[in-house]
Amino acid sequence: MDRKIIGGLNYCYGDKCRSGNPDFCFGASEMTANPFRCHRLQISAYNNPWWTIGDFITSSIWRVNKQAILEKIKTYSLPYVMCPCFSIENIKSVVDSLPDTIDLRKNKEWQKSYNGIQPINHNVAFKLNISIGSKEDFTSAKKNKGFFSKLKSLFK
Repeated sequence: MDRKIIGGLNYCYGDKCRSGNPDFCFGASEMTANPFRCHRLQISAYNNPWWTIGDFITSSIWRVNKQAILEKIKTYSLPYVMCPCFSIENIKSVVDSLPDTIDLRKNKEWQKSYNGIQPINHNVAFKLNISIGSKEDFTSAKKNKGFFSKLKSLFK
């Protein structure tokens, strides 16, 4: 593994440990808030939010492009697959839990914006019924998984 990757992991995971915040991976700040449990994926409240990845299929129905979200996650997650807190299985579960479409006529919590849609209140985007299983610590569950098995899981 490249020293830069190890350094990045050490930096990020070290920040998490020093913060004492069990929800650190869901966003180190309001700017990096995300439902994926990894703010390094470059999909967060103020950096390519998940709701901007899609297109209108009618003038009021926005389709969330889950495949494009997963592709972006694959691109940015490679350096972090060995993080003790990273779980591609949970991330995929969260992506699956996102709505397929958002109908602006029926869902008044969303509105059109310059880049597609946006929540009227940003907190709405993180109060979706997203289930990623139990709130277990993935550190112990991942001890027997190596780099290549984690890398392989990204492309399943």
